[in-house]
Amino acid sequence: MKLTYSFFVAIALTCTSAAAATLTVDDSDSFSIRTDLFDGNTGAGVQTVSDSTSSTNVPRSPLSISQFDSTLGMLNSISVRWRLTASSGLLTNSLFCRDSGIIDSSCESESSSQSASLSTAIDLPGETTRVVVGNNIATDTYTVAPGDFGAFTGGGSVIVPWRISFSHSMSGTCDPNLGTIITDCELLGAYNFAYSAQIDVTYDFTPAVTPPSIVPLPAGMPLLLAGLGLLGVLRRRN
Repeated sequence: MKLTYSFFVAIALTCTSAAAATLTVDDSDSFSIRTDLFDGNTGAGVQTVSDSTSSTNVPRSPLSISQFDSTLGMLNSISVRWRLTASSGLLTNSLFCRDSGIIDSSCESESSSQSASLSTAIDLPGETTRVVVGNNIATDTYTVAPGDFGAFTGGGSVIVPWRISFSHSMSGTCDPNLGTIITDCELLGAYNFAYSAQIDVTYDFTPAVTPPSIVPLPAGMPLLLAGLGLLGVLRRRN
C-alpha cells in the first residue's frame, strides 16, 4: 500500500481599497479704522470749512492656508470659498457757528455734508483678484484647475494677500446773516470703516494605502516542513 501525503501552504492576499477623503483649512482677518476730520475758520461774514482723508490699497496681514501634504495621498480636486465684507458708518457730524466766540442762533443757514467710500480686494490663488466696493458683502466658491495644484502642494503655506481702500470728506458753511460780523466756524466729522476677509480651502484626495505588515514565520516552521517532507519520503520507500 502506497501512502501519499500532500502538504499545502495557503497564502491569503488582502486587497485594501481607500475611499476618498477631504481636508479643510481656513483663515480669516478683520480690520477697522476711524477717521476724524476737523476744520475751523474765523473771519467776517460767511465762512466755509472742509477737510478730507483717503488711503488706497493699504495691505493687510495676508491670509495663510496650509498646503496639502502629498504623503497623505493623491489630490483629486481643490475647492476654494472666499468671503469679503466692507462697511462704513457716520460717527460725528457737528457744525458750530459762533459770533465772537458765543453761539449765535442767527446762523440759520448753517450747512454741512460728509461723504465716504470704501473698497476691499483679495488676490485669490489660482483665480483672478476679487473686489468689493461700498457697503457690501461678497462670497463665492471656485474649483482650482489641476495645473495649479502645485501651488497648493507641499509643506508650507499658500499666502493670500488682501488690502483696503477708503476716503472721507466733509464741507460746511457758516452764514451769520449779520453782514460782516466776525464769525467762528468749526466742523467736526468722523467715520468708521470695517473690513473682513475669509478663505476656506477643501482638499479632496484619495488616501495613500499602507501595505499590510508581513507576518514572520514562526522559528520552528522550517524544521516542521523539513520533518514532514522527510516523513513523506520514508513513506514512499516503504
